[in-house]
Amino acid sequence: MTTPSDSVPLLERTLYLVNNAPRSITFAEMARQIDVSPSWVSAFAKDLIPDPGVRKVQALHDYLSGLQI
Repeated sequence: MTTPSDSVPLLERTLYLVNNAPRSITFAEMARQIDVSPSWVSAFAKDLIPDPGVRKVQALHDYLSGLQI
C-alpha cells in the first residue's frame, strides 16, 4: 500500500498515518507527543470527531510523517 500524496487532504493523510503506524507507536504515545488524550487519538482514528481542529491534525501528521518507518 502506498502513502497518500500531498495532493490528498491533510485530514485524510493523517488518518492514514494514524491507522498505519507501526504497532510500537501506540495511541498513548501519539497523544503524548502532541499533548492530547489517548481517547482523542482513538476517536480521531475512527473518524468520530466531526471537526478535530487543524492544529491537532497538523501536529499529529507532522509527528507521524517524521518517523523513520
